[in-house]
Amino acid sequence: MNKPAGIITRLENGEPVIDGSSDLSGVKVGDVLGWAPTSDTLQTSTNMCTKENFKGFDLVFPAEDGNDAALKLLLDGEVDALWICEC
Repeated sequence: MNKPAGIITRLENGEPVIDGSSDLSGVKVGDVLGWAPTSDTLQTSTNMCTKENFKGFDLVFPAEDGNDAALKLLLDGEVDALWICEC
């Protein structure tokens, strides 16, 4: 919790794939390997819009470390969102 983090999503037809009020149930979330925040912190994080914890999501890990591999998952539609830090 000492690293600022957030969830980013892609746009489809000009609309975010994930709504800001989502609890992420059923959502595929990509993780950036080799960087903070670690994937386990998403399970204990709160959606600041709803004040509810995130739950029921599936974490997907890219084959390689780093931002580029994770972003490729998002842009290719393999995940709906990325859990990423502001590092």
